[in-house]
Amino acid sequence: MKILLWALTILGGYLIGSILPAYFLGRILKKIDIREHGTKNAGTMNVYHLLGLGPAAAAAIFDVSKGLLVMFLAYLLGASPLLVHLAGFAVILGHVFPFYLRFRGGQGVAAATAIMIYYLVLFYQKHWLPWESLLLLAFCVFSFVHISKKGEIVGATVLPVLSILILVFSSFQKYQVFILSIIAYIFLVDILNIRRFKLLSLPLGVNDNFSIALLSASSMYVFLLF
Repeated sequence: MKILLWALTILGGYLIGSILPAYFLGRILKKIDIREHGTKNAGTMNVYHLLGLGPAAAAAIFDVSKGLLVMFLAYLLGASPLLVHLAGFAVILGHVFPFYLRFRGGQGVAAATAIMIYYLVLFYQKHWLPWESLLLLAFCVFSFVHISKKGEIVGATVLPVLSILILVFSSFQKYQVFILSIIAYIFLVDILNIRRFKLLSLPLGVNDNFSIALLSASSMYVFLLF
C-alpha cells in the first residue's frame, strides 16, 4: 500500500507539473511554440511579453498553484512529510521535463517559489525563525529591487541571506532540509539565468571569467547547505 501511495503521489505530481499553460496558451492564441520565441522559456514573463497580461496572469496562477495543490492532495492521502515534499519536487520536475514536449519545458521557478513561501510561512508560524528576521529580508529585497530590478539578481542575493537565517536560527530537522533544497534549486536557476542573459554588466572580457567564478561560488554555496 505504501509503495502504491508513493508511486501515485510522485507520478501524479509529475503529470500535473508537466501541464504547461504557457505552451498551450501560445498554441491556442497565436499558434506559436512559446519555447521558440522571446526568452524561449515556457514561463509567465515570456507569456506576458508575447501574449499579454491576461494570459500571463492565467499562466502564473496555475504554475504557482499546482505545486501546493499536489502537496495538499498528498497530505490528504496520508503521505508522510517527506513524500509530501517529494510530490512538490515532482511537480517542478514535470514542469522542467514534460514528456509530451520531448522533456523540454520551463524552469519551474513559479511552483518552486510558492513551495518555498509555504515553508517560510510554516517556519514563522512555528517560531523556527524570529519575526524580526522578516525586517532583514524585506530590507534586502527592497534594496536589491531598487538597485537591479532584475528578479534573478534579487534572488541570487537574497536567497543566501535567507539560507543563513534558517541555518542560524532553526534547529536541524526535516523541514529545514526541505526548504533549503527548494532555495538551492531557485538559486541555481537564478545564477544560470544571470549567465545566460548576461544580466550583470561588466567590463569587456570579464563576463566569462566572472560567470565561471559565479557558478563555482554557487556550487560551493549549495554544497555548504547540505
